[in-house]
Amino acid sequence: LKNKKFRIECEREGTHEFNSVDIERVVGISIAKTFKERYNSNFQIEYDNPDVQFYVFILNNKGYIGIDFSGFDLSKRQYKIFNHPESLKGTTGYVLVRESGFSQKKRLLDPFMGSGVIVIEAALYSSGFPVHYYNKDKMLFLNYPFSSNLDFNDKEDKKKKLKEIYGFDYQMKYLIA
Repeated sequence: LKNKKFRIECEREGTHEFNSVDIERVVGISIAKTFKERYNSNFQIEYDNPDVQFYVFILNNKGYIGIDFSGFDLSKRQYKIFNHPESLKGTTGYVLVRESGFSQKKRLLDPFMGSGVIVIEAALYSSGFPVHYYNKDKMLFLNYPFSSNLDFNDKEDKKKKLKEIYGFDYQMKYLIA
């Protein structure tokens, strides 16, 4: 971890006598000092293009610190290229698919599909295709030493035969989109 750059992001809930910037500064100094002492590493704060991103969450009088392994919001979906007035978030669609009991052995019909989130999430889930497959090169964890042993070149066919998944909407413009 020689000469790596890092960033701290803090989110708070509750009433405090300090703000997020104060926490980010204190934690940043502490991390840089620790890496200098333990690893003789010049770990520097970098806000625009960090190698490692730490996340601090403070809830009332408790604080939690973690490392952001992705570097972007995993709830965002690339397939959402147009908005529907009543569009669901991709994560909500996924939860609805899972809670419905849908599996590869069953059929699915979404009679009010709108933007198609439930239909798309069902297809991704039943095929086993990763939601962020095309974002894998952007993942921050690729900057960490353990990632050098990971192989992302898929040797197995990702085109599994999907079960019957149907979507319908009374407005033709949503069906076409």
